[in-house]
Amino acid sequence: MIAELKYNTILKHQREDVDKNRKLIYFFPASHVFHLIRSWIINRLNSTLSNQLIFAKGLVSDLKDRVNELEGKDLNIGIDHLNDLIKVNILLKDSIEKSNNQALQNADILLSDTIENYYTALRILKRKNNRSSIETSQLAKESCRHSLNSLQTVINGRRTT
Repeated sequence: MIAELKYNTILKHQREDVDKNRKLIYFFPASHVFHLIRSWIINRLNSTLSNQLIFAKGLVSDLKDRVNELEGKDLNIGIDHLNDLIKVNILLKDSIEKSNNQALQNADILLSDTIENYYTALRILKRKNNRSSIETSQLAKESCRHSLNSLQTVINGRRTT
């Protein structure tokens, strides 16, 4: 005997099977994806700049605490590194200012504070680097005196002692 099945019941069961196995796929417009990525990048930039500001403030306070230990040491390497950091931060600040983006306003403020703290640290290092007490050799003193005498001879036309 042949069982007769209604066509609608077969379609109904197939439809239920399809609904059970269906997965939802959402498509975002490109503008939403761009906005999400941009906000993630800006948040990441702000967190990195915040960490850099904390480092700069810590560097300044550490240098102020150790100001007496810096006497007589060669600080040229530290000065060079700070100059490089300042250059990079100024370039980044210029590019942020050129973009005129309101979302980057916090990054601009953080960079301004960071650059100011780096300049403070640089001033401390340069001040201590110039005050290092290195004895001037006798040969350098004699050479300077001879050069001063030669200069006065050229200017005045006669030698002064």
